[in-house]
Formats: sequence, C-alpha cells, structure tokens
Amino acid sequence: MASLGARLHLSCPCCCVPPHHAQGAATSVFAATAPELDDPAVERGAYLADCGLAGGSCTARGRDAGLARKLWEATEKLLLELEGTQKGAGEATAEAATEATAEATAAEAAAA
Repeated sequence: MASLGARLHLSCPCCCVPPHHAQGAATSVFAATAPELDDPAVERGAYLADCGLAGGSCTARGRDAGLARKLWEATEKLLLELEGTQKGAGEATAEAATEATAEATAAEAAAA
C-alpha cells in the first residue's frame, strides 16, 4: 500500500457541523486501506470525499518535492524560532512568521 500522505488530499467540509467520530474518520480509513487506491491508474494527489475519489488533483507545484522540502525547512525554522520566543516576545514570532512566509513564497516563485 502506498503512503497516505504521499498520495492523497482529504476533502474536509469545515463549514459543516462535525460528524460523529467514526463517520468523520471513514474517508481517512478508506484512504489508508482501500486496495483500489493502489491502482497505478489512480493519480497521486487525488482528492477523496465520502469514502471515494472526489475528482480533481493537486497542481504540479503541489507535487513538487523540492518545493515541499523548502516549505518543510521554512516551517521547521519558524517552529524553532517560535519555541525560542515562547518566553515572551510576540514581535519576534510575527517577524519569524513573515520571514518563513517570504522564504516559502520565494521558493514557490523559483519553482514556477
């Protein structure tokens, strides 16, 4: 079975009343266990909803491993800085967030 995170984006109706836990987990469980999703014809990055394929897919940038790595690194840097500023300085946190966002935006522009 392929890794869930590597192949799917789950659809979440955030504006709706949350479903019962089992009902809410059903699509995630389907994504992790459905043998039909291992079929090479199912595009990586496919969207799922209501225990099935929802249609559509993420863009090429959404599947770009280099861009994903840069975003991961920028997020990791932000979290480390945030952890260091938990003792008080909200300004440092906002500055780190702005810097991480700028780095991710620059990485995305370079990848395009």
